[in-house]
Amino acid sequence: MLSDVRLARHYAPRVIGRGWGRVIFVSSGAGVQAPSDWIHYGMSKTAQLAGSRGMAQEVAGAGSR
Repeated sequence: MLSDVRLARHYAPRVIGRGWGRVIFVSSGAGVQAPSDWIHYGMSKTAQLAGSRGMAQEVAGAGSR
């Protein structure tokens, strides 16, 4: 998860500079409802969703998603 955010933050200035671009995080339903036998996996996916939402709010209005 942390490497996903680092990679997205690395490219975000270029995406914003161009006024167009996308960063796509691949997650699963475990981020919304973590399986009881895979709590660690669910937590990582929940963190990924929170990070992607936060980044989306940071660049909102810059022509990127």
